[in-house]
Amino acid sequence: MGRRRFWLGTCAGVLGVLLILGSYAGYRVQRLLSEQGIALGWQALSLSPRGLRLDGFSLQQVGAAAGLQLHAGQLQLDWLASEAPRYRLRLQDLQLDWQPGPADATAAPPGDLQALLARLDAALPWLPRRLELQAVQAQLPCASGRCTLRGDASVQVRSTGLQLHSRLLHDAHRAELQAELQMPARDVPLQLQAELRLDDQAQLQLHSQLQRQADATRWSGRLSMPQLGEVAWFGDWLSQWLLSTPTALPATPQQARLAAQWQVQLAPGPWQLDDLLAAPGWLRLDALLQHPWPLPALGLVSGELAVDLHNAAGRWQARELHADLLLDPQGAPWLTALPDGLRPQQLRLQIAPRATPTSTSDGLALHAQLQGQGPLRLQGEADIELQLQKDWALTLAHLRLDADAARVRLAGNRLDDLQLRLRLSGLADAQRLDVVLGEGSRIALRRLRSGELELQQLGAELGALHLHGTPQTPQLEGPLTLRTQRLQHPRLQAQGWQWQGQLQATGERQRLAGSLLG
Repeated sequence: MGRRRFWLGTCAGVLGVLLILGSYAGYRVQRLLSEQGIALGWQALSLSPRGLRLDGFSLQQVGAAAGLQLHAGQLQLDWLASEAPRYRLRLQDLQLDWQPGPADATAAPPGDLQALLARLDAALPWLPRRLELQAVQAQLPCASGRCTLRGDASVQVRSTGLQLHSRLLHDAHRAELQAELQMPARDVPLQLQAELRLDDQAQLQLHSQLQRQADATRWSGRLSMPQLGEVAWFGDWLSQWLLSTPTALPATPQQARLAAQWQVQLAPGPWQLDDLLAAPGWLRLDALLQHPWPLPALGLVSGELAVDLHNAAGRWQARELHADLLLDPQGAPWLTALPDGLRPQQLRLQIAPRATPTSTSDGLALHAQLQGQGPLRLQGEADIELQLQKDWALTLAHLRLDADAARVRLAGNRLDDLQLRLRLSGLADAQRLDVVLGEGSRIALRRLRSGELELQQLGAELGALHLHGTPQTPQLEGPLTLRTQRLQHPRLQAQGWQWQGQLQATGERQRLAGSLLG
């Protein structure tokens, strides 16, 4: 009986000491938080050997121009005495309202990714083993001012990384993100795997590895979008949360597929976006747009694209390119700038690699085809060789372009049955332009009307013209022949005319010298 009283008294004493220590710790925490402008409150406290529970938990921080308010219907904290100081924390019915201050709004985003990873690695042992946020409703800054974010989230911490699962709700839609970050020993790559599901359909999968070495860091990975469905709502929702949108975001493509693989070598030190763009490495991209996708200032684009890029000297270069793209301008600015009658309704561009004996490892040999439908009908093809060294160089061979338009209105003039035939070859780079029009290059019109002047069966022979100079200051010169079967004007006798001579034209002036024959 005495032994029983002894143990009861001991337990009561220990419990009393724990209560005193807990009260003192709570007092010190409250004082520390009060110095930071933070106030805590709760309605009921339940303590057990496994942890504690707070009902009606609230936290409030106020400043001159910023504020944070947090309220949870219940806070449950469980501790694991047999392991390192890790905890399980669960917040239910969480309501959060955050208003950033001027310093938060203007602060630059952190650019040292290595330092961020080091801080995360050091914090892993002290993070809650599992953090659960249930029934969250957060008021946060967004593009329109204030927006509401609703959903659930959970984070599970392990000795070598962490797992994240979040579920966000938007009207009748749902977005789920699952991610796992593995941070093992320094000689083992850091790995990230993530999957995004929209309305229970997998839309995006990411696998990434970061290998930290003594003199460099290698980043490799792959990204896939197996079948992007009807997710226009997601793009609209995402744009609401972008605090800075200098240009309008393109609409989310529908029924699209995307696959990308990459590997780059990053130098030691802080990493910015420019460092990623200049890092040596390679990128392979395959995309399929089954439905037209609106791109700003360009039009509706659909089709297939495959490209293999390589960066060895600070500039990304294409090693291989396949494309079969359709463009529907539909009121794009570049289309409305063209005269009436010269506006195609649809353009199709096909590009395929071309093997030639002169191809080099730093060049890209292609065969391109262009077709256009609508008021302006186009048909063209060319062999192209693009040298991608320090300075670019473009070589054109066997370029053929045929264009036809039934009626064109240009500067008050009316052109009927316009036909353009171009045959040319040449080269261009940053300092030089040298293109020659070949035999068969011509312009033909059935009728040209300009005020009281009318020309019938008008033609121009362009087959010996030479375009040279630089891309900034081009010059066009060479022999030119103009013919018309019938020229009509109230003050002239209707008859045929022919002019032969030399043309010299620059961006500022044009000069014609020759003979006119009736």
